[in-house]
Amino acid sequence: MTHDMMTIACLPQETIDQIAVFVGHERGSSAVLKSLRLVSRPFYYSASRVLFQEFYITREYAGFKESDRRDDIRAFLELFRSGTSRFIRVMRVSGPNHLASSGLTEEEEEEEQADTIANALQGNTRPKLKALDLCNISDSMLHEFCQPAMAPIIAGLRYLKIIGCRGRSNGVEIQTILQYCESVRAVEWINCETFFDRPTGIIHPKTPLERIRLNGMSGNIVASPLSLLATVCNARNTIRYLSVYPMKWQSAALEEQVDELVGELTSCPFLYHPNMGSFPESLARRYGCKSISQVLKSHTKRVIHILAVHNGFNTSPANSSRLTHLEAALGG
Repeated sequence: MTHDMMTIACLPQETIDQIAVFVGHERGSSAVLKSLRLVSRPFYYSASRVLFQEFYITREYAGFKESDRRDDIRAFLELFRSGTSRFIRVMRVSGPNHLASSGLTEEEEEEEQADTIANALQGNTRPKLKALDLCNISDSMLHEFCQPAMAPIIAGLRYLKIIGCRGRSNGVEIQTILQYCESVRAVEWINCETFFDRPTGIIHPKTPLERIRLNGMSGNIVASPLSLLATVCNARNTIRYLSVYPMKWQSAALEEQVDELVGELTSCPFLYHPNMGSFPESLARRYGCKSISQVLKSHTKRVIHILAVHNGFNTSPANSSRLTHLEAALGG
């Protein structure tokens, strides 16, 4: 063994990890990381962890070749056969746009791929996923992810994003998946078709939720005040960003529920962005404004000020314009 090779072999694991992370941020890093895997066992581990921490399976474009789609699945299965799948932390599964290319994909093929992915994730070398991004996936794929066998995978997530697909019936599946989320800190569901009305809340009651975004498709109502109230109560000490709309503002006890919801939101120490769309006319008259975000304006300003001070931001009057920009950034 040469002197240089001995020097590399004797590097502490922490240093090797830092080298791999540094290389991972450079342009053309994949080729370098693959080469580092050949240096030594410690380098193999560190480089693999960076190289395979994110994995995408996509059939996103109407012109996507069948061979390319199959290559994604083959590469995915090879990671599991080799045991390298244990390094995956972020996974994205993306399907075709339902309206633009529904005639280009076959239901049987989607079911086969859904079964393949689900079986791999439940195997002996399953990854400890921290983030899962599902975009325009098929009904069969969504059905696989809501099965009880997938609960341990979902329970370990910190981030879940689901972009719905027009024309797909996914209500029960989505509600089931969100009830598996015991550890998630941020959940986004865009183009919702599901209506959440559970008195126990939208998501698992014990999750340390910081950010939730549920936005309906084509004006579809996504939640009732009762369901949202339970969600906020469960996440009172962690929730920061709340964007759930359109809301169902019709109920026999609507004013009482909204009063309770406003009181609960005001007690959230870190909530800086509450957005539930516009009030109906009756609530607008009652509160003298058009939305809950306006009702809570003084509370959210106070939270933003506290967060700014905590992070060392200059909050003096001379710096008020920058503080306004901070409010806008947090609100987005």
